[in-house]
Amino acid sequence: MSLTRPAPGQLALSGTLDMDSVAQLQPQLLQAMQGGSLRLDLSAVAKADAAALAMLLGALREQQRRGGELLLENLPASLASQAQLYGIAGLLGMSGDAS
Repeated sequence: MSLTRPAPGQLALSGTLDMDSVAQLQPQLLQAMQGGSLRLDLSAVAKADAAALAMLLGALREQQRRGGELLLENLPASLASQAQLYGIAGLLGMSGDAS
């Protein structure tokens, strides 16, 4: 797993996001976030579990606390399905479908 900043106002996650990697990645993500509008690209995430959802929800809350917004882009289908299953798709900025 890795976190990169491809451009100003953008972050990108890649690799596997599971309980072990999220524990290492979450502090990096929170440190990289700033107020204002920020896009987080998840297109290179190969695998993710419920720990990834918890990390994303925490990041969304923290960005809002800082007076900004965090826009999740290219959410993998597996994460979108889990978000719908747990009833949190709306919190992640998803519409009613998983695409």
